Amino acid sequence: AREETGWKLISGDVFRAPNNAHLLAVLTGSGVQVLGMACATVVFAVLGFLSPANRGSLLAALVLSFAIMGAPAGFVSAVCCKLFPSANIN
Repeated sequence: AREETGWKLISGDVFRAPNNAHLLAVLTGSGVQVLGMACATVVFAVLGFLSPANRGSLLAALVLSFAIMGAPAGFVSAVCCKLFPSANIN
């Protein structure tokens, strides 16, 4: 009998679900929200919509984009939760 080497030895560890799958989903969704907020704010600033002369516009854009990016963040979190099924779901 041939001994298994290489990929066959580690394939079980590579494709197993993580220990804290729900925490991974939450952190991934939060990362999407913050990254999307930062990218949207930078794009609007580069395009000239956020003028440095208007002091509150940058903060208002950050808060508004943070709120808007909540929807994609929730979607990504839901997809991650669905990707790693867990027995602890109530």
